[in-house]
Amino acid sequence: MNGSLMLTAYQVCPYAMYGALALAVPPVIAIPRGRWRWTFAVAALLIVAGSAFAARILIVHRIGEGRLAVLLAMKARPNDPWPRGSGHVPLGAFGAAESRKGWLEPGGSFSPAAGTFGISLWVVAPDGALITTSDSIPLEQTRSRYTGSSGIAVDTPYYTATWTVRPEGGFKLALNVKPSADYHIEVAFRGVGPAGGPLTDIVAGTDGLRLAGRWTISPAARLTFLGEEGEPGWTRPNAPLASAAHSVSGWAAARVAAPAGETFIVTVSDPSGWQSITSLLGSGPMMRGLDPVFTASLRSQIETLLQGLVGQETRPGDPLNYPLQWQRDGAYVIVALARAGQIELAERLATRTSREDFFGGFGAEADAPGLALWALGEVSALGTAPDWPDVERKVALIEQMLHATSDFRHDFSGPAVPAHRGNPELTLVAGPSRDGLINGRMDWHRPVFFVNAVSYAGLIDAVRIANRLGHTAQAVAWTKDAEALRRSWQAAFVDPARAPDAADDRTAISGLWPADIASPPAFDERLERRWHEPSGHPLWTYFTIAEAHQWLRLGRPDRVWQTLDWLWTQQPQPGLFTLWEGSGEENGFGLWKTFRGWVRPEHVTPHYWSAGEMLLLQLAMLAETHRGQDSDELVIGAGVPAIWLSREIAVSGVGTAHGFVDWTWNGAEVSVTIHGPPLPVRLGQAFPAGTKVVVTIK
Repeated sequence: MNGSLMLTAYQVCPYAMYGALALAVPPVIAIPRGRWRWTFAVAALLIVAGSAFAARILIVHRIGEGRLAVLLAMKARPNDPWPRGSGHVPLGAFGAAESRKGWLEPGGSFSPAAGTFGISLWVVAPDGALITTSDSIPLEQTRSRYTGSSGIAVDTPYYTATWTVRPEGGFKLALNVKPSADYHIEVAFRGVGPAGGPLTDIVAGTDGLRLAGRWTISPAARLTFLGEEGEPGWTRPNAPLASAAHSVSGWAAARVAAPAGETFIVTVSDPSGWQSITSLLGSGPMMRGLDPVFTASLRSQIETLLQGLVGQETRPGDPLNYPLQWQRDGAYVIVALARAGQIELAERLATRTSREDFFGGFGAEADAPGLALWALGEVSALGTAPDWPDVERKVALIEQMLHATSDFRHDFSGPAVPAHRGNPELTLVAGPSRDGLINGRMDWHRPVFFVNAVSYAGLIDAVRIANRLGHTAQAVAWTKDAEALRRSWQAAFVDPARAPDAADDRTAISGLWPADIASPPAFDERLERRWHEPSGHPLWTYFTIAEAHQWLRLGRPDRVWQTLDWLWTQQPQPGLFTLWEGSGEENGFGLWKTFRGWVRPEHVTPHYWSAGEMLLLQLAMLAETHRGQDSDELVIGAGVPAIWLSREIAVSGVGTAHGFVDWTWNGAEVSVTIHGPPLPVRLGQAFPAGTKVVVTIK
């Protein structure tokens, strides 16, 4: 049953109950008088009434009490303003708990924490008529940007609203109204919003407003409404007579007018304060002379990833949709942050990845040991090595899967996605190996080429860690295992019997990046066919971006740019370059349905595997090491278009598998500084033939 039908059914249930009771009376009267007449009567009435009541309870459980309250109100008051319900992003102190993060939607509407209230901006005509709100300004007329220091500014034709985190707790709104005699702006406080909740009490005082007995809104400003939503004329300015509003149903509301000609500062104070991981943050890459959209996207991915952290945990996406850490998504987030200069933070985030072997919403999956080793190796190339016993244990798991003769099962830690709880396959990691390849489970099926590609990548990084720590014998043995796996992978890839496996979407996201396991000619042919297949609107943007990374490795930056340009036109919140996953509440835990906001989600957004892939791709377009048959090489500017070379370029602090890299272009030569071991250097194809390259090793 879809949401609309369920909503109608909920409304009809009481009438169905009363009607059924009325219909039940005549048969009861017809029962002959006697000992059991009224027993049968009561039983019949309870059955009829109970069925309708049970149906109503079921609908509340399915839709959610908070979500249902909003949907019913929207149906009862269709002409009132309502939240946009799309493109939201969290905002808070880095590492804040998911329950403490604020939520911002395009246009500037905001909730200071999940289940609190909504703050929206109303554009009001001189005669009091409502022109539009922050929730209804067309999406293409809004533009958001991270401002640093945990802030987001939202530009619209009517105002610029900048929300920032207050170190002592809560948030600050700086509202700059664009001069016009045609409107003024009112700040509305309601029991609905991006992540709202019932708002039962609002008290106006000399120093501002107090909401729900906890939140303080200051300073005091001219009230244009204080009362309950739904009252006649409530959307028009009307100076209140009372100093407080109470609503049993949670629809108390207030609005204040922003003064014209000055920045209106609104402080939303929360006495409980913040716990933050800001002390772990490092400086990110420095870029000069690049396309401003490219630079804005790259910087936005870093901020998006930081805002998604909960304590010292990564999350796959929207932290309220995913209240758990997932090993696969986390590996990409950790590597992305490390390569973006957040070394200390990445090392801290990798702690669980190192110590635990299987965790995530789908249980114990076969790609976990390989991706964990890859992440640990990539982070250690830029920082410190992981604990050696953890590395040995994860390699042993890969070898156990490679030589399995029966089903291999393993416990996992953390919760499973509710829809899959109790599934016996949660502990099934892999079946018997075949043709020298792991027959592993991932995403509830057996994507053999993906699982083995990331296992190979993990073995290669384990070899690097072993060499670094002086474990020569293990490095030699694991190198042989990795080479055997690579040969098996390449042989299977061209085997016609394996064609269905090769066609799996996950094959196309792992062959060259991040694994360097595929033979480029055969892999190129497979990707070429996929490029010309109709694809429609992608559900899994991390797949889309990772496949573009394969094209970068194949020397087709034109296809990389086609992908980026398209994704940048589809941003859920324009200007923040956020991405999405799935359709509806993918793998959700049902938390959002308890709040008064996000009532009809199109997808999960932001998504942090996608942000990690995007950040890694953009960094690779500037500098990336490629693994070759005989030795690795550093490729500078593989994604740099020729038009950028008309100006000087300076890039520093780009992390690679061999250390950080800086480089400059002065119009004639490229100067490269490698903060690590020496490597052969190759320039991207946009640089003129014969360009001089000067390499410095530090």
